[in-house]
Amino acid sequence: MASGVKFHSYFLLSYYLIGLLVTTHNVPQAQLIPYYGQHLTKASIGTPPIDICNAIDTTSDLVWTECVPCDVCFSRIHPKFDPKSCNYVYGYTSGLTKGVLAKENATITSTFGQAVSFDIAFGCAHNNTVHYNDHTTRIIGLGLGPFSFPSQIGSKRFSYCLLPNGTEYTDPSIKGKISFGNGSEVVGDGVVSTPFVALEDQYYVTLEGIRVGDTCPFTLQGRFLRATFVSIQDNRH
Repeated sequence: MASGVKFHSYFLLSYYLIGLLVTTHNVPQAQLIPYYGQHLTKASIGTPPIDICNAIDTTSDLVWTECVPCDVCFSRIHPKFDPKSCNYVYGYTSGLTKGVLAKENATITSTFGQAVSFDIAFGCAHNNTVHYNDHTTRIIGLGLGPFSFPSQIGSKRFSYCLLPNGTEYTDPSIKGKISFGNGSEVVGDGVVSTPFVALEDQYYVTLEGIRVGDTCPFTLQGRFLRATFVSIQDNRH
């Protein structure tokens, strides 16, 4: 797990319930592809639309993509978005992205296969000291802030089901999914839930214990109150 980027430091470990993410509602939905510890999805930006590969990030409150001119960039495969301005600097745990705040159409597919477009504000990055991979040019922030993707499209609801990471998973018929808006809930047998704790702009859960096999050597009784659901922070051990 690479250092220097908030997404990697706060990597989500989750059950994947792909078969349960089924809805009769026509909601924005895209496929998720596991790639070296990240989960990527495709979306388009601009008019005419330009396809961009995105990494989802539950700890980020900003949607941003690499743009030209780009002084320091991490992607060498995909072309950069050319913007047509308002400066921004967005920090991660050990890096940051700098650029201008712009507004454009963002387009993803829906459960019925239709294209769904939203007018969103996003960061057009010209200098990045965070590192993802060559296949990623854009970050879709799923946090609670006003510039996150769920906040900007008018509904703070979203759900996703993840595939296992690693090249050993080769079944092409099963794909990860991420859905947004009302009707995106995961339902079905085997689905369980736990409430989030409202603190700051992150998603927190209260852990009651950690089970290893059939034993529960650690009874936490809420002592990890401020652990995000994507990590247990070092100072909470």
